[in-house]
Formats: sequence, structure tokens, C-alpha cells
Amino acid sequence: MLRVILIGASATILAYFLYQGSYPINIFIWSGLTFLLVLNTAFFVFRILDGIEQYLIGLKHNDYSNIPLKYYKWGKLGRLKDILNQISEKYRTSDGKEKLESEKYQNAVSLAPVGILMWDSSGKVIIFNEALKSQLQLEGVLTIDRLRKLRPVLFNKLLKLEIGYAGLIAYEASGKENKFSARKSALKIGGSSLIMIVLQKVDTEIEHAESAAWDKLMRIMTHEIMNSITSVHSLSSTLVTLIENDEKENAIRAVKSIEKRSSGLLQFVKDYRTLSEIPSPEIEEINLSDFLNSFVDEVKPINPAIHIELKSPGKIMAVGDIEQLRLVLTNLYLNSTHALKNTDNPQIELTTRESNESKTEIRFSDNGSGMDKSTLDNAFIPFYTTRREGSGIGLPLSRQMMRAMGGHLVLKSTENEGCTAKITLKKFRAIEN
Repeated sequence: MLRVILIGASATILAYFLYQGSYPINIFIWSGLTFLLVLNTAFFVFRILDGIEQYLIGLKHNDYSNIPLKYYKWGKLGRLKDILNQISEKYRTSDGKEKLESEKYQNAVSLAPVGILMWDSSGKVIIFNEALKSQLQLEGVLTIDRLRKLRPVLFNKLLKLEIGYAGLIAYEASGKENKFSARKSALKIGGSSLIMIVLQKVDTEIEHAESAAWDKLMRIMTHEIMNSITSVHSLSSTLVTLIENDEKENAIRAVKSIEKRSSGLLQFVKDYRTLSEIPSPEIEEINLSDFLNSFVDEVKPINPAIHIELKSPGKIMAVGDIEQLRLVLTNLYLNSTHALKNTDNPQIELTTRESNESKTEIRFSDNGSGMDKSTLDNAFIPFYTTRREGSGIGLPLSRQMMRAMGGHLVLKSTENEGCTAKITLKKFRAIEN
């Protein structure tokens, strides 16, 4: 305002001298003074505009320290400075929160137990976490070109995966086959197209599971064998004493006991051979509706008191070995008859359905005594049984048969609430090359 007043006053005086025709020196002085005042005002305005421009550029690059108009405390420029300060503080607070969230996100990704690899359309790697470095045995900064150079086989497999793929991939390195569970996704964040692959090495998990299964199996086998051997050894020692004392009747009883124990041990070995020598399945197409009707007719006479209900919506097809599938269902039926012994109105329900485009499902349910958690957890361990007369190979044998057919068998049960076995079969025969 002061500059405008001075310019107005100077211009008025200059106009007066021009009107009076005064000496040129006066006109020259006031003309120069008016020009300097206008020039000073123009620079003043340009300096303010430049300060605001630099401030906005700073905001763009997350720099909030370049506040213009810092020497103005009143008037419109003072109010403008206060508004700009408020904007800076708001951006600073927002950016601090974003950085904190970003750090949390980066820490979470870094510590994730699965390997995560993400890159953009230019090939720049956005995420390459510690779990993936450990799985691939790589260190340092990773780029797509470096990954292609260091792990070419794996890189090509990852590159060829279709978006949305979720499954296993394997590649050989240094003479060892590595297996990964992989999932590939496409993302769009802030206008950028990103590719993300999540990898989890499964070799270690499989080895741990196999080791745990073998430990359980060996404990059960050792228990069974040691029980039989200990009894036979004890009876043999007793038999020697009886023969020496000419106690013929007692000696005969001891020999019969040894024979019984030996027969039990022999049966145990036969059961193990049965479990380990499952014949290869003869795969064929099966009309499940017809097959299950036939199966129900076969097993009904075994225990007529059990009501068996078959729910099969029309013609449902699957592929598998029909005789092995019959044996699996028979094992499930015999287990159910044992669980239904003390159940009022005992029932078994057989249901078939198409679970998806490539799988067919059979559900075998009963309303028997069910299993507690411990029994359910150990149900597929060979030779584990809760029945005195049981061999403990029915369910493990059934699962092995289902796996050989390309299917699966799982159990769900709650104590005193019955048990459900879910059998999954393929709908189509695999195409052979």
C-alpha cells in the first residue's frame, strides 16, 4: 500500500511539472523516481510469487521448510503466511503418518515367513524380502536382470506363470530339486502396473511332516513288536522250566501261548506288507450313482439295524479304481458300524456332488460316537487303533489308495456327534502325452 501511495504521489508531481513546462531536470528526476518505484513494486510482487512457487514445489517433493512471507505479521500477506503454515503442518503430519505406515508395512513384508517378489513394468524390483533371499540363497540388491542371470531356470518358470496361478513349481539347482508353492498376481497401485509372486519352499515342511509320521510309525511298530517278543521270550523261559520239571500240561499251554503271540506278530508283519505293497490302481470311469447303489445293497445285510440313506442327484461320473474304491468305502462302513453300536436309531448317509469343474465328492457320514481330537489326529497313522480287535491299517490303507487314484480322503469328527469322511475323486482321466 505504501508503494502504491508513493507511486501515485510521484506520478502526480511528475504530471504537475509536465503541465507547468518546468525545467527538464525536474521532469527527469521525477520520471526516474516514478520508474524506480514501479520497478521496486514489480520486483516485490515477483519475489512473493516466486516464494509461493518454491513453496509449492517443496510441497510436491515433501519439503515443508521453505515457507514464504515469513517476515510479514499483519495484513493480507500475514494472513496468507499463516494459511501456508497451516497447509505445511497438515502435509507434514499426513506425511509422518504415511511414513510410519510405510515403515510398518516394510517391516511386516521383511519379516513375513513367505518369500515375496514384486516388480514394475520397467523391471524395477519393488519388494524382495528376507524370506525370499533365504529361500533362493541370494544376497544384496536384486534386479530382474540379476535374478535372470543368477537363477535362470527359476526365473523362466516364474515368467511363464499365468496371472492368478496358484500351485507348485519345481526347478533343479546344483543337482537338487527345489519345490515351491507359488502364487502370481497383477496389481495396479497409483497408476503403476505391478507383478507380485509369493513363494514358499515346501521341501522342508514335507521333510518335517514325513519325519514326524515316521517317528509315530516307528514308535507304534516298536511297541507292537516288543510286546510280542517280550511275551514270547518270557514264555520260552517258562517252557524250559516246565519241561525240566516234567509239567506236560502247563508246557502245552505255554506252547499254545507262544503260538498265539507268534501268530499275532506274523499278522502284524502281513498287515505292514499289505500297507506297503498297494497294487497300482486300474483307472476307469465310474458312474457313482450306480456304484453306490450297488455298494449299499452289498453292505446292508451286514447290519440291517443301520439305516443307510443314499443322496445322489442324478448321474455323477468320476474316474478311479472301482475295486479299491469299494474297499475304501467298506473300511469306512466297518468303522461306522463300530461307532454306531450304542447309538439309538443308527444312520449312515452317503452323498455325492460335483465340488468343482474337475472334482467329484462323496461324503460318508454317521451319527455314531465320533472321535476325540487325539483319535482324529492319529487316525491315519499306520497301526494306530482304539479297538482291541482292530489292526490300525484300514484308514491309512484307504488314504493311500485314494492318493494313488489321484483323489483324497479326509475325516471330520466331534466326539459324541458322529463322523464324516470326505472322498474326493477326479472327474476326468488325465491326458497322457
